[in-house]
Amino acid sequence: CAIGESARLIFPKQQSSPRAEILGSLFHNDVCGSMHHESFVKTRYYVSFKDDYSGYRIVYCTRHKCNVLQKFKKLCNSVP
Repeated sequence: CAIGESARLIFPKQQSSPRAEILGSLFHNDVCGSMHHESFVKTRYYVSFKDDYSGYRIVYCTRHKCNVLQKFKKLCNSVP
């Protein structure tokens, strides 16, 4: 049928805000948890960070949600 053979138009990527121009100057993060089952090291949460400039992503596991700031500081100290 004609609908099955029709192709969808590709939407152009739109940037809502300008990208960071320096490595480590802007991070996006997401916290996930509390998981119903603990990991083998007894963590129930994880936090992921993405560097806006490079696209580099890193995930940290944590036992408590209140440790997210500590993980962010650890990440900031590791950026050159």
